[in-house]
Amino acid sequence: MARTVHELEQDVYYFTYGPHPPVARISPGDSVRSKTVDALGWDDEGNPMPPEKMQSDGSIEFLDVNPQVGPVFVEGAEPGDMLAVKIDSVQLTRGWAWSRFIPGFGVLGVEGEVTGPTGLNPPLPEMEFRWTYNDDLTEASIDLPSSSLGRATIPLHPFLGCIGVCPRFGETIDSLTPANHGANMDCIETAPGTTVYLPVFVPGALLFFGDGHAAQGDGEACGVALEASTVTELTVDLVKDYPLSWPRFENDDHIMTVGNTRPLIDAVRIAKTEMVLWLERDYGFDRWEAFQLLSQVCRIRVGNVVDPKYTIVVKFPKSQLPGG
Repeated sequence: MARTVHELEQDVYYFTYGPHPPVARISPGDSVRSKTVDALGWDDEGNPMPPEKMQSDGSIEFLDVNPQVGPVFVEGAEPGDMLAVKIDSVQLTRGWAWSRFIPGFGVLGVEGEVTGPTGLNPPLPEMEFRWTYNDDLTEASIDLPSSSLGRATIPLHPFLGCIGVCPRFGETIDSLTPANHGANMDCIETAPGTTVYLPVFVPGALLFFGDGHAAQGDGEACGVALEASTVTELTVDLVKDYPLSWPRFENDDHIMTVGNTRPLIDAVRIAKTEMVLWLERDYGFDRWEAFQLLSQVCRIRVGNVVDPKYTIVVKFPKSQLPGG
């Protein structure tokens, strides 16, 4: 039976994850396809979205970055269930991406991030960088005229910087901040071929996604990846009565657990604890034997160390699961 693909028409892009009116209602097993704009709201021709297409409220100041597609209401989803969102494709839609230095942001901008413009040290210089794709969208290049290398070329690996659901307890959270609802995890594992498992906190789950990246290093050191517009397709399934505390990922090679918090060590603890619990519940491991094996074979991916909460992903190889 052919799956239904819903083409989303986004009247308003959201800067917050919260109980917003759904852009579409879908059944479990359906897919959604949508254009996403980049982190500044620029479209596939590099034009900014008009103000009326962006979330606004005369009484509220929004942090106007990472405009999100959605929310998508999943029929039958109730608190205590789990979404299983397969990332089918993230297609780049223009021939270039941008990155930049933002004063007070990134791993070198800690003081400015905390204290604002009254910090003791001068902020990073504000600079923008334009990366150009090759014709088959497999590489990006940039001129470095003041450096001995002269020009750099890197491989592209498109992925979603943001994917998540409506937070619990009636919260509305800005799209820069990851937490247990997912959102701005900035991890290169959220790429085509990965299934993202998300907790359901409200009826319908209310799925959001956006912030396409063409490439990014671990940690997103300057706070900005290769920011890109995309056409993204997802297939959304529902697992009833499977409560999650934090997001999880799975691809062909690994199962993965996520911690989104500060300090960094607590994000590591969350992700490692969640992996032990997953191995115990679903794969027949004794808790402490799982922790011993995990201690020897896991790998850690650092999504970001620049957002209001950091992201750590613990990867466990499927070759070490029962049946290999």
